[in-house]
Order: sequence, then C-alpha cells, then structure tokens
Amino acid sequence: MSNCSEREALEIMQRCPRFERCSAPICPLDLCQDTRDYLPGEPKCGLAKTRRMAIAKGTKLPRKGMTKKEWAAFQRWEQMDDIARRQKLAYLTQISPFCKSDSALKNQDSHIHQKCENQKESFGQISDMEDK
Repeated sequence: MSNCSEREALEIMQRCPRFERCSAPICPLDLCQDTRDYLPGEPKCGLAKTRRMAIAKGTKLPRKGMTKKEWAAFQRWEQMDDIARRQKLAYLTQISPFCKSDSALKNQDSHIHQKCENQKESFGQISDMEDK
C-alpha cells in the first residue's frame, strides 16, 4: 500500500527543468516512484543528482531526490566511521580520472579539477541534509 499523493508528486516533479520532455517512467522526484513500474531498456532520469537534490530540498521525498541506487550508496556512506570514510575518499581519489592529485593535471584542465571539487562538495551536502 502506498502513502503517496499523485497531486503532490506531480507538483514536485514539475519543478524539474526536463519535466515537459522527460519520458523516464521512474522519476527520483516522484513521491509515488515506488508504485511505478520500470521495464528494462526504458529511459532513466538524466538530471544530475545535485540538481535533483536541490529540487527535492524541503519536500517529503524519502530519498531526497536520489535514485534507489544512489540512496543505498548514501546509506552505506552514512554508516561508515570517519576513518573508513577517509580511506574510501583516498581510494576514490586514486582511481578517479577527475580527482588525480597531479597538480599539472589540475592546472591543465581546471574544469576537471572543478568537477572533482564538486563531487567532494556533494558528499558534504548530502551529510548536511541528513543532519537536518
């Protein structure tokens, strides 16, 4: 049994800049997304997680605009202690093509460096949202 309101769900989804042309059957901004069906091969939401989270702020969305997969990863992150988080970030920095510590690479392409910084910042935003 679902505890969602189609009207409320539509109001939130309409805040998405892609709403009018979107054909994804499962929307992370949909209060009723757990009652929707997804078939393999259908389109998925392409809006950036940070944009979805900004739209979801202050709503009743249980996953704060994240997909089920993103939410599960967030929950795992929240369950880690500080040492495990630091180790994970160190590992991700090593393997990520966006977060190489080589200063020459950072200077060569400031856009890539900024993307890395944005990724790190989004971890903080998610944690800040959870604290409220």
